[in-house]
Amino acid sequence: MAPRQSQILAQRDPKTFPGHYQAHCSSIDTVSAVLDEEVQTKHIEYFQGYGQICEPGLPLELPAHMKESILMLPKMAEMREDIQISEGNNDEEKLQAKKRKYREALVRQRRADLKKYRESWIHVERDQNILNRGKGKPLHVVKDICTRAQYLIMPELARIATAMACTAELTFEEKLFFPGDLRTLCSRKEDVIYLPNEQPIEGFCPAQGCQLEIEK
Repeated sequence: MAPRQSQILAQRDPKTFPGHYQAHCSSIDTVSAVLDEEVQTKHIEYFQGYGQICEPGLPLELPAHMKESILMLPKMAEMREDIQISEGNNDEEKLQAKKRKYREALVRQRRADLKKYRESWIHVERDQNILNRGKGKPLHVVKDICTRAQYLIMPELARIATAMACTAELTFEEKLFFPGDLRTLCSRKEDVIYLPNEQPIEGFCPAQGCQLEIEK
């Protein structure tokens, strides 16, 4: 905490949180002005901006298998069993209290696991960014369910979208794949969409040993 504070304001008080005054820091590069050099404000922009805390793509919820594993925890299973027993005791108030306690425990456990999952995700992403020499990877956020389904069914569409959204120069191999993906996408039949490796081969079923004719 102290090094970050002293870089801008020489703040010595460890109780003062830098976020309270970072946005009010002066953007004047005094050293460059005195030495008659080109102004450098990158370090000031870093402290005044959100780049130091922004994590694009940070997971908002746990994966399905982690949610399922939480339900299988012994304490959660014990609470559900206790609720089932209470359902036959005709004590509605006590039953609702146990259900409320179960929901609170479930939410608390999910929040704790989500925090750990996010921390692990951040470490992996930062390590990968170091290995990539800071170039990172193109952020491709897909919010529409139909679009995600199309990307799974038509991998060439996903590759085309990723290449078009990429701001870095494409590699030679990516440039070679791009026309082929365009041709594959344009030659698809609009009335029938097959999963990868399941499209008919010369009008017949692609399964080995099956000669069933398939109408497109």
